[in-house]
Amino acid sequence: MKNIINVNGVKKLNKAVQKSINGSKSRISDCYQKGELCCRISLNICGIGECNGRFCMWG
Repeated sequence: MKNIINVNGVKKLNKAVQKSINGSKSRISDCYQKGELCCRISLNICGIGECNGRFCMWG
């Protein structure tokens, strides 16, 4: 089965825009799970909560 994709009006992003989108200068995750604690990497603190992959959901 062939997929038909409408690409009218689609243009390739320039290198500067691509670099800003890909997150090369930013941390993807600012937390990690340590048992019942969520630890923030940037602030170097831990508290009861859950790391959702990007930030802590405090309990």
